[in-house]
Amino acid sequence: MRDLFELSLAARQTRVKHSIFASAPYFIVAAALTNAAKHARASSAQIVAVVDGAVLRLAVRDDGVGGPRTDGSAGLLGLRDRAAAPNGELRIESPTGDGTMIAATTQIPTSKAA
Repeated sequence: MRDLFELSLAARQTRVKHSIFASAPYFIVAAALTNAAKHARASSAQIVAVVDGAVLRLAVRDDGVGGPRTDGSAGLLGLRDRAAAPNGELRIESPTGDGTMIAATTQIPTSKAA
């Protein structure tokens, strides 16, 4: 069994009531951390989440081996789909030998006054 890796988190607490918005960032972070632990042989990972108006900016970085397939592998396509659902984007930077950074930007739904 592999040892756990170090994890750091930087975020402010924000509650979001819309389930599609709340689930997309959760699954993106979960998949990025799973990939870091299972495939990248990372020893640490960092999560940064910032709410900027009606936009959530999220980044997960690891210090693993880098170089995942970004050309249509099922896992990464699933992450792109999750980010796109709430009008978002996903960016992956992963040079071989230099870890992986998965950044997502998603819109926070706003409720209109009746």
